[in-house]
Amino acid sequence: MSTNFKRKFYHESQNETSIDDKKQIKNWSLPEKIIHYYGQMGINRFFDWQVECLELPGVLDDQKKSCIFCANQRKKAIIVLPFVSLSLEKVENLKPLFNQVGIRIDCFAGQTNPLGGIQEVDVAVCTIEKANNMINRLIEEREMYRIGLVIVDELHMIGDTSRGYILELMLSKLIYMKLNVDLRQLQIIGMSAIIPNLNDIAKWLDAELFVTDYRPVPLNEHVVDNKIIKISTNSIQSPYTQFDSLASTVVSSGGPSNNDNNGKIECIPIKTIDCNLLKLNTTFSKSLIYMAIETLVQGFSTLIFCPTRSIIHSDNILSYERIVSLINTLKRSSSGFDQNLERVLKFGCAFHHAGMTMEERGIVEQGFRDAPLKILCCTTTLSTGVNLPARRVMIISPYDYSSKLLPVGIYRQMIGRAGRKGIDTMGESYLFCTDKDINMARRLITTKMPSIKSNLITIQKLKNNKPSATTTTSVGQQIPTTSNKQWEPVVNDPILRAVLEVIANEMVKNIDDIHVYLGRTFFCNCPLNLLLASEEQQSSQTNMEELRMEKVEIINECIRMALDKLKTYEFISIDSSEEANNSSETKSVDSSSPINVTELGRAVISSGVSPSDGQFIYEELKCFRSNLSSPLPDLYMVYLLSKIVFELLILNSLQSLSVNDDPGTSTP
Repeated sequence: MSTNFKRKFYHESQNETSIDDKKQIKNWSLPEKIIHYYGQMGINRFFDWQVECLELPGVLDDQKKSCIFCANQRKKAIIVLPFVSLSLEKVENLKPLFNQVGIRIDCFAGQTNPLGGIQEVDVAVCTIEKANNMINRLIEEREMYRIGLVIVDELHMIGDTSRGYILELMLSKLIYMKLNVDLRQLQIIGMSAIIPNLNDIAKWLDAELFVTDYRPVPLNEHVVDNKIIKISTNSIQSPYTQFDSLASTVVSSGGPSNNDNNGKIECIPIKTIDCNLLKLNTTFSKSLIYMAIETLVQGFSTLIFCPTRSIIHSDNILSYERIVSLINTLKRSSSGFDQNLERVLKFGCAFHHAGMTMEERGIVEQGFRDAPLKILCCTTTLSTGVNLPARRVMIISPYDYSSKLLPVGIYRQMIGRAGRKGIDTMGESYLFCTDKDINMARRLITTKMPSIKSNLITIQKLKNNKPSATTTTSVGQQIPTTSNKQWEPVVNDPILRAVLEVIANEMVKNIDDIHVYLGRTFFCNCPLNLLLASEEQQSSQTNMEELRMEKVEIINECIRMALDKLKTYEFISIDSSEEANNSSETKSVDSSSPINVTELGRAVISSGVSPSDGQFIYEELKCFRSNLSSPLPDLYMVYLLSKIVFELLILNSLQSLSVNDDPGTSTP
């Protein structure tokens, strides 16, 4: 893909006829069976933005072959999604289409691991962890040339503090591999609705950038206390700035806000709710119940987002006839049937949270899609984990389960569930709050999306500055450093895994290679991660050479500390001089000295456990083995035996490296 990441629009010289021709799906050289399949669903034309996106340089090759053709060219595709439920749903949606032209698609997520692995499919739909493991295996087996396309949905997950670094490592390996002549045709496509610093991502991926604010189903946003207030927004602005220019005539400002509108938003009172009509004796939000009933009477569905599970068990409202078969299906589930769920189902309502079994959640989700269920109360995890159609999304509070203001990204994900093309003509979101919380609601609506950055390397500030005159790069070059060192990298699982993975799959051979690889990470290419000083210092820093040296220092220090830790864990061995081998310090090791993974290190990576957990398990197993001859307390024996299970999993993973072609089975 080209580095010219700018939006491409039609030339003014193009006439309306040629533009209209480009919108016709039949004019894009797709197989007739695909065109017929879409035609049966009433889909014959592309949206304007889809045509614009497809015409970006590098998105399609010179022969204008679509991504569907990659399987016909014996190139495979990997689709990466953040959650198991989304992966299963994507396969279910795409399989009827791909079956038309003989493209094999299957899911690699959770406990779903198709026999034969990626060798038996053309398109693999994977969770982040499964995809990363699959790519590690393909690199190790020198099979990456078989992959022509990697699609990452919800690309903003890179900024996730718990799992983001795994997605970053996966993409960094792909970028590194594209340096190889044989893999330059590998295409990476990323999609997200909530990334503000898109230019940083596009530059890192060496990608064309396409931005659109088009939404096929319009979304109307509201705030509710005892009256409904419609929020006025400028729909022509991009998704990550559309809330910046709101002006207020109703809601007064209060408290700080990350915007430039002087704390004002434009609000239009459109209705006052008369809760006395309900005649309910409940402390639960009468306004919310009123609006849920109103939606049901109109024949539409409602998602109600709650901060905790405890308030989901509400059985106050509604009646619906098409529910008996759904209750019977749940009663036949292997885990039994929650009586609270049965009570609310009789009224066309249900709840959905992590405490339910996968079977229960799946049945409830399908019931909501098929319409017997009209009102679904759910926790915030549903905002990203499952695609469910709803006319209205109602958020009962601007606060999360810990009484903190909802993260703006979660809020945007929630309201984005309202309105679905082909099902609804519009979507509505309602944020409920009390009079005292109205300013917090305003803040949530108007706050800008925070820029995402890498969580691969953690930097801690030092209390006492450590003077340092020079530092040595990975190639042995001495360069001056800042006179007072104010930071130090933290060697944690993300950086340990980053280094151990590429040693285990033999993508790197020595320190020089590791330095090049880490230079391809988002951490090294995101300005937010390179400026380690305070905001005031960042705004005044203009010495780019100093920033470059700061980056070199960080990477060199991380590599040294990570290799030292991995060597101490007995995960790697470094072929160097006898003197260096007798020292735990890796500083003295030549940058070209071969680095090899041990069987233990390979087992840790292939088993899916973190390096620190792997080391802990290994030490416990050694302790157990050394104490077999002495009596052990019963509980301690149970604890140690549980560790043996982990060892067996690791040994099984080791065996799978040589005898099992299914990369999905080596991750729990």
